[in-house]
Amino acid sequence: MGTPDEYWPMRPEQLGRQVPFFVTRDSTIVGRQGHRLVATCSDGTKRSIPSARISELVVIGDITVTAQAQRLLLDRGVPLVFLSSTGRVLGRLTPLADSPIDPVIRQLHRSQDPTACLEIARVFVAAKIHNQRHAVRRRTRDWPVADRRAALRDLDRMYTRACSAENLPALRGVEGAAASRYFGVVRELLPRDCGFARRNRGEHDVVNGLINYISAVLREEIRSRVATAGLDPRISFLHVPFRGRPTLVFDLMEEWRSVLLDPVVWSLVRLHAVGPTDIDHDNGRAQLSARSRRLAIERFRSRLSTFVDDGNGRSTYEELLQRQAVSLRRWIFDNGDYRPHLAR
Repeated sequence: MGTPDEYWPMRPEQLGRQVPFFVTRDSTIVGRQGHRLVATCSDGTKRSIPSARISELVVIGDITVTAQAQRLLLDRGVPLVFLSSTGRVLGRLTPLADSPIDPVIRQLHRSQDPTACLEIARVFVAAKIHNQRHAVRRRTRDWPVADRRAALRDLDRMYTRACSAENLPALRGVEGAAASRYFGVVRELLPRDCGFARRNRGEHDVVNGLINYISAVLREEIRSRVATAGLDPRISFLHVPFRGRPTLVFDLMEEWRSVLLDPVVWSLVRLHAVGPTDIDHDNGRAQLSARSRRLAIERFRSRLSTFVDDGNGRSTYEELLQRQAVSLRRWIFDNGDYRPHLAR
């Protein structure tokens, strides 16, 4: 069992504003005391937080949330997100929405326009490839010149193809080819003993485990921004809607993967903070250790609060995520320009 601070995601400069509250240790019980949530470990260690300072409660693994705590969250309008120990989204508890249906209908109509879908999907994929290229350029400065130029040239070519793709299947093909090339470079950058051969959700190495896990956390971050912007997460443009999955969130995640997600994984693995021994094989399942999950969340939260120059001044990545959702709303409802985040 770790220290109580593992349940406290805030730093001093964050006090006074809402942030997600993560609980990651198995057998923890999240209860209620007045208007506070209290996380109690199996050894009796406790940590509490005022419900007014929580933007959402995310519980990961074998965590119990009492009925009283759930009622407090519903009363406060705070979502409760359940993730498996591998980062798979199990469900989300939110108050009943009382939002007008007209924006949903307009978003649906926009998603049924093939020209509009291709227009915005090209932007999503082109921004993703641009940011992948930026990451490769920064990370391969000590590579042989010929190898570095070849990787950048390939991604440049795929970026051009994405911008001119004639239909969504062709665009998705370009996206897949770019991802394969990008992760081929990533494989060469990571330590050999980490066991990473390719990007695949079903692989049991520590790199794929971290990517899967942090993807789930990033997904919930963007989903909150989508809800705040008044958009329906099930109505998408690049990804095919399927059984109520938040496919619009998947659309918006694309440009952030190499900006927010991959650097966290690289830093943890390349600095040997997380390694092959952090994969637990319990009951025939492979999952990240509790220690590595905690480190991943801490590093990801730190990344979100980092200030960057986006061309219009300095903003945190958290602020840019919200700006992205608002920009998409303008594109959907007002025919405005959608401006993706392009790494600089």
